[in-house]
Amino acid sequence: MRRLDLEARMAIKALARGTAKSEIARLLGVTEGTVRYHVARMKTGAVDGRSRQPFKAEALREAIEHWRSQQTSVALNLAALHEWLCVEHGYDGSLRSIERFWKSAYPAPALRARRRVETPAGAQAQVDWAHFPGVLIGNVPIDLLALHMVLSWSRKEAIVWSTAKDMLSWLSCHSACFTRLGGVAATVRIDNEKTAIAHGAGAWGTINATYRRYGLMMRFHIDACAPRQPQAKGKVERRVRDQRMALEPYGRSFSDLSDLQSWTDARLEALSQQRRCPATGTSVSEAWRDEAQRLTPVPATLPEPFDAVATRSVGVTAWWRSRGVSTACRFALLASRWRFEERPRVFRSSRLARP
Repeated sequence: MRRLDLEARMAIKALARGTAKSEIARLLGVTEGTVRYHVARMKTGAVDGRSRQPFKAEALREAIEHWRSQQTSVALNLAALHEWLCVEHGYDGSLRSIERFWKSAYPAPALRARRRVETPAGAQAQVDWAHFPGVLIGNVPIDLLALHMVLSWSRKEAIVWSTAKDMLSWLSCHSACFTRLGGVAATVRIDNEKTAIAHGAGAWGTINATYRRYGLMMRFHIDACAPRQPQAKGKVERRVRDQRMALEPYGRSFSDLSDLQSWTDARLEALSQQRRCPATGTSVSEAWRDEAQRLTPVPATLPEPFDAVATRSVGVTAWWRSRGVSTACRFALLASRWRFEERPRVFRSSRLARP
């Protein structure tokens, strides 16, 4: 009679109530007699007597533990252990008996259905907006937005408040978050906001030219999250949820936006001392101090937020036009095409090479 493993016996137990024994035998590739035998044993509650017998190598447990402590290699050779026991302790059992004892005494770590995978330090930051309507600023309810930026490795968080969600706010909040985090991560994972993705979504979307230019200046790669996949940026999603529970601005009045920002920064600093970093087991604050050394330094002079990037032709008179306004430029740019950053009422030539 063929010996069945635990999975096959559990399959018989699950199928025995409503499935013919011949059909179960066909599915498992065994004889019908084997199925009948196991079904009968399950009904009587019989237990395999061999599972209750002590292991033959149990008497040499201390010697086996001593041999195990002397090994320096990660991969252990049980055949060498068996030979050592036979020579040093007169063990007359088989190698298979050693393997059964080892499997029982030193089981392998349990496999988890989901395994945590951590990004390397300084490799990624995740960004998202959170909306808070009716926050009291100067006793006047104002709709505010909070830009969250979370370092994926240490879970260090920065929150910057804004009254708008346009391109200027998007870039200025980015710069403020990078300053609070002490550097720029190699990759910034974003949601598919129009200020970030001009057309499409995810990896196939077209990055907004203004945001792309800002990323080049701050030296980070833009990683757009897949649409309708919040788990792809779960760290910042978790922090947005936490803010609504532990950092909610309701129930108090702030004199101005800077007062709210100062209160938020102080609360985040206190929480970073209490929260634990899953990657290291230390506090978020301690893990962040290690990660800060791997971040790209924030430029000494932060780029001034701009809301458009465009390519314009410079005429022979050293003038170029944008948004209906003519602006003079250097004569070195005569009759050429250059890329310009356009800010509110401010225009200046880009440092990029000619397109």
